Amino acid sequence: MESALHRSMIHSLKTLAEQCFDWCLAEAELDPGVVDLIAGVDNHRLVIEVERRTDRIGNDLAKAASIGADLLIVCPDPGLAERVKARLRLARVTSPRVVVVTAYGQAAQRLTEYAAHCRHPVLARPQPAPTSQEPRSNTR
Repeated sequence: MESALHRSMIHSLKTLAEQCFDWCLAEAELDPGVVDLIAGVDNHRLVIEVERRTDRIGNDLAKAASIGADLLIVCPDPGLAERVKARLRLARVTSPRVVVVTAYGQAAQRLTEYAAHCRHPVLARPQPAPTSQEPRSNTR
């Protein structure tokens, strides 16, 4: 049974995803089951799952992998996010290309970063720090 907290988190994440992505669907039905949200930008798809327990992580991975999507797992608090990360290390299923686990407080930042990276992968990627050394000359 879905709690009021779960519904509220999904609603606010959907509102944000609609601003960041080209499209967003709530309660999307995939072959292995229903996902909380799925969003897309260009040719990238992101499955967004709100989790309040660690026992459904394998299902989340399988759903995202079934459509070749990346996965964002959003937890209500940082402690649960850490437990989910630990559970992911033990998961033995085909995983999506990118899996991000975050607490709800950081979810907005992760969504906007992901969408920006999908739209402009070179600009969104961190650039190496400039070196202080000048290239050596080959003259003697």
